[in-house]
Amino acid sequence: MAGGLRTHHPLLINPLSYHFGLPYETKYQQPDHDSQFAALRMSSQLFGKDSSVQIPTFPAMHPLLSLTRPGNVLIATSSVWLGGWVAGASMSGSGIWLDGLAMGLLAAGGNLHNDIIDLPVDRINQPDRALPAGRISLRAVQMATGFLLLTAIVIGIVRGPTHLVFFSAIAVVLYVYNRWLKGLPIVGNLAVAALCGSAVILPMIDASLWPPLSQPSVLIPLAIFSVLFTWTRELIKDIEDMEGDAAVHLHTLPLLIGKKASLACARGLLTFSVLSVVAPSILGLYPLSFSFVAALLVLPVSILSFRALSWEKPKPRKAQSLIKLALIGGLVASIVVFRVIPHF
Repeated sequence: MAGGLRTHHPLLINPLSYHFGLPYETKYQQPDHDSQFAALRMSSQLFGKDSSVQIPTFPAMHPLLSLTRPGNVLIATSSVWLGGWVAGASMSGSGIWLDGLAMGLLAAGGNLHNDIIDLPVDRINQPDRALPAGRISLRAVQMATGFLLLTAIVIGIVRGPTHLVFFSAIAVVLYVYNRWLKGLPIVGNLAVAALCGSAVILPMIDASLWPPLSQPSVLIPLAIFSVLFTWTRELIKDIEDMEGDAAVHLHTLPLLIGKKASLACARGLLTFSVLSVVAPSILGLYPLSFSFVAALLVLPVSILSFRALSWEKPKPRKAQSLIKLALIGGLVASIVVFRVIPHF
């Protein structure tokens, strides 16, 4: 190359791919040569022709950690902790901390098992994921799955018979969902939604809490809210995965009724989910302040998610991320109304 510049100059490597531990050519199909030449010219002007200045990089997330979906694990864990706190549990020395950890381990193990079962589908839908891309072995994922689920069961043994049954039941449902229910219309989506809602109501079954929950009933509308938003997100995920699901002969709702009809269902579910935010105040279960706070935190991202489900150019992945933010917004609203405002 003219000027003695090396073809592997640091600026030829995409910094985002460094963040995920992948060379540019592995993550993308073909380099953009025009962009490369422009980067080289800029480098020569700023640092000289033979500059060896390196672009700052960030530590890559380990492939196994990325497969657990840390964001989802954090939501599962925090749902238990925040649910107990909102309902009036004393968090000092409380077993709720262990309960949240167990739910996080179950979520992580379930996600890993899902990737094991979905390997043929992911080779089509998401070939850049760690498992289909070969950045981690199938055996390693299987061993990690067993360790995470078994650790959650051990926590159940430590916490008592009720928790053991609860955590064991969730582990079984996760296995059944990943193995058989995922490809079924509606049922599979509802199974995931129910698991999400169970994290919120877990503190209600904890008879060991002392003092007891001062207002356990506030968790029921939160659980319904979580179920509806998660159900919506799972349906949108099925819309995104239609190509790969069809290739392995699954029977998800979008494959049965078509993309546009599924988008209409997703929009309807999203609308119903937003209504579930204000319903508790209308019914007198929550103070009116909850509707105002929740509207500020939930409504804007829900509107953006609705727009992402347009007929012409739907953006299902963006809609899923926004719905996750709406779910977090609802939990935050409950904290503000039941734990922060009463102290003022």
